[in-house]
Amino acid sequence: MTARLRHMGRFIRAAPWPYMTGLASLLLACALAGLGLTHLAQTNPARAVVLGGWGAGWLVVGLFAMADGVSRYREYQRIKAMLLRFGYSERILEPLARSRCQRDAALLAAREAGHGDCARAYFTALGYRWYHILPDSVMRNPLAFLRPSFLRSSFLPGKKGGRREAADAKATTPAAAPELSVHTGHLRPDGVARHGKQTETQLSTPRSRCLPSVQMPSECAPGTEGSHA
Repeated sequence: MTARLRHMGRFIRAAPWPYMTGLASLLLACALAGLGLTHLAQTNPARAVVLGGWGAGWLVVGLFAMADGVSRYREYQRIKAMLLRFGYSERILEPLARSRCQRDAALLAAREAGHGDCARAYFTALGYRWYHILPDSVMRNPLAFLRPSFLRSSFLPGKKGGRREAADAKATTPAAAPELSVHTGHLRPDGVARHGKQTETQLSTPRSRCLPSVQMPSECAPGTEGSHA
């Protein structure tokens, strides 16, 4: 029972914002549906239809938010497995920096892998603070929610970029290691990366976007081992 409660707590901590948004949207949908039924009983079908439509809309928002939370938990599992296998690498965290929900999942994974301070310092160096909630793409274009690329990156994490993250993280470690599956966290037996043709120079090119005014912890060198206790 205790293990199950811990698992549920980890499930929520991996994506607190989607679950809060989803819960609020579902409650609002239920309230609007109740008002619609009340107006329907009072023989006011026009208002009942309007309230029912708003309730259906908020129901869809709530379901999408819950699905986003489940995707973030899967992303947390994937990032934690990569950090445990390859050690700390900014290249693992870089694709997750543009969304608050993804940063929360990455920070939880980094804390449990022993690299919480490094991950927090990295995101701070990129300029992100606690009040940066909306994704960068949505801040630039509010209609980005409707783009297939945005939906794919939100609900299918790791399908395309995960292999590149694993290859980049592997390139920063002192010794080569078998390739890590970005979907299950299991090692591939052949140890061959399937991310397309990239030269050794391209894989080893640093892509840190840390601002020079922020001092990164000295223990946050690529490939450093964290305490796994």
